[in-house]
Amino acid sequence: MTHAVPPPTSLPARFCVGGVLVDAAANEVLQGESVQRLESRTMAVLVYLAQRSGEVARREELMADVWRGRIVTDDSLTRAIAQLRQVFNDSTAIETLPKVGYRLKWPVTAAPAQDIESAVFAPELPPPVAPSARAHSLRNLLLSLAALIVLLAFYWWPKLRTPERATMQPLVIQSVTPVTALPGVKRMPRFSRDGQQLVFDLQNGDLSDRDIWVVDLPTWSARQITRGGAVEQHADWTADGTALIYTRMEGSRCELVRKSLVTGVEHIIRTCRFGAFVRPRVSPDGTTIVYSDLIDNGTQAVLFEADLRSGVQRQLTSPKPAWFDLYPDYTPDGKQILFGRATLSAVRDLYLFDRASGLEHRLHHEPGIITDAMMEQPDRFLFATQRTGQMQLIRRDTAGNEQALGLGADFIRGATLSHDRQRLAFESWTIRERIVRARSGDAEASDISISSRVDRGPKLSPDGRAFAFISTRDGYANIWISDSSGERQLTHFRPEDPEFLSWHPKLPALAFSITRDDGSFVCMIDTSVTSPALRCRTQAGAAAPFWSPDGKAFRYAAPDGKDFSVFEVDAFDSTAPPRRVIADAYYAQPLAGGGHCFQRSGRDGIWCDRGDGKRMVLPEHAWFAHKNWTVDGGHIYALQLDGRLLVTDIAAGKTELVGTLPGRIHPTSGLNRAADGSFVYAALTTYESELLLAELVTH
Repeated sequence: MTHAVPPPTSLPARFCVGGVLVDAAANEVLQGESVQRLESRTMAVLVYLAQRSGEVARREELMADVWRGRIVTDDSLTRAIAQLRQVFNDSTAIETLPKVGYRLKWPVTAAPAQDIESAVFAPELPPPVAPSARAHSLRNLLLSLAALIVLLAFYWWPKLRTPERATMQPLVIQSVTPVTALPGVKRMPRFSRDGQQLVFDLQNGDLSDRDIWVVDLPTWSARQITRGGAVEQHADWTADGTALIYTRMEGSRCELVRKSLVTGVEHIIRTCRFGAFVRPRVSPDGTTIVYSDLIDNGTQAVLFEADLRSGVQRQLTSPKPAWFDLYPDYTPDGKQILFGRATLSAVRDLYLFDRASGLEHRLHHEPGIITDAMMEQPDRFLFATQRTGQMQLIRRDTAGNEQALGLGADFIRGATLSHDRQRLAFESWTIRERIVRARSGDAEASDISISSRVDRGPKLSPDGRAFAFISTRDGYANIWISDSSGERQLTHFRPEDPEFLSWHPKLPALAFSITRDDGSFVCMIDTSVTSPALRCRTQAGAAAPFWSPDGKAFRYAAPDGKDFSVFEVDAFDSTAPPRRVIADAYYAQPLAGGGHCFQRSGRDGIWCDRGDGKRMVLPEHAWFAHKNWTVDGGHIYALQLDGRLLVTDIAAGKTELVGTLPGRIHPTSGLNRAADGSFVYAALTTYESELLLAELVTH
């Protein structure tokens, strides 16, 4: 089958894409006073898309035109598109049509014929007018008054002046370039002390296999450091650059490893508990590492510091139950440790821990979720957040000055600075997710949501006629409803993050949890009205709400000493005291015949209790996350990240594979089984990750 190639539109050497001036002959893009040079192939991709603005440019035809028969991989085009999105500072400027191609959505116009910079960036000024004699007199009077004011100010200013807050030197991103064309998901970059090498994780295919790679930046050559069936990740450099410190997870075993780059010899520093949290960072003097790890059955994460030679560790922080201290890093002078404090999984606060005194103080509170933070100088730090609906890298000093750097990504992680502060490396993610319906074994799923953003976590209503879901269509995570009348937005959070949707079994009421700046809370709203009032319980730390089968009781998980437990209150009486229903449990789902199935803090698997005691019925928890399973009758259906669908007979405790569901699965996909036997869940339409390197200039 052949496709018609969109006829190209003739373009001049200089043209505008939106408000961006493109000089194709010079391979330059001009935005205000900023000039960025593009590689010739990247500029050729931009010209090809601009010639077909608003039309679909098919991948194979675009590559044939730009690379003209040269044998390259699809990753070359993906890198060029990623660089253009960075140039435009808007990931939506170029739309990805999965398995088809790309479309430039910004308008393309010819640049004005006069001087380009003056025409585009300078306002038109009115012609000068000759002053009158009266104007001269008025001007002389004003000049005399101004002179008097200057003299008085000169005399009094030293007496009245208060210290000014020093301004922060702006940071300019001069260029952004992909680090490597290696296929796979590249994560958690970290510069060597001399800035000449970059280490990162690479996952290519198997979710249980992740390896450490190093790129030599002067030559752009990459070499693989670890091999095998384990997850090896979160590497940092020793002070002399001759070894790497990283986390290894294999099965239930977690280890902190030191590996020599000279001899290849490995040394186990010590064991750990939960490798996803354990991100070791080496102190500036190279003698210790700091990292986060779980304690108390998984209900808390604290900071530890360990001696690199002996492996002896000491606990640094002690947050409240159900709070997590995450992602630590030493300040440049090594005297303090910067870290994020989270409720559940949402980091909103940055803290500094003083190593000498053991004291900590809050450095910054952010209304949006913080993904990473790092110290640029002793009085200056950076973090990524989505406070305005757009992902930004925020640069802030202790005096409160800020600079926002838009990097044009849906999601940013792992941002890290070189030690000379001249380069920035980070993960740039483009994520799109839709709600779909499919049966086990179907070749393709049918779309039932119409978003071009992220639609996730669907929850079918009890009668199957509607479903609620979480969408980022307005730039923030909000709850939407889809029924016979179409789709409508139910909440307008800025920036609370809703999770764990649950329908009332009989009434048009929806329960969910939100993460706010002061903790997580369980809430409910009436879905039958256009602008429903939000009713939340006052207890902080509660999450994952659901109703009893008769709808009379409202249940949720909350901290309970060292564990989470499930509590129950009257469904519509916010003053009723809660009572414990299940100890040591969270994210529970009720059984129609009585009892619950649930997960347990820090323990694998799904457990059930029908009144005869807790027992594990499905051990393969690690592959489907807590949102990707559902109870239907006497069975549990669990969706793994590779698409495999498991079903467990709760009474018999027997699990079998029933087939696969189509599409790419994410931990937030959710899973629902409809009355007709089909499944409703979210599938990824775009899940692109690129490791990017930014050259920086400070003025």
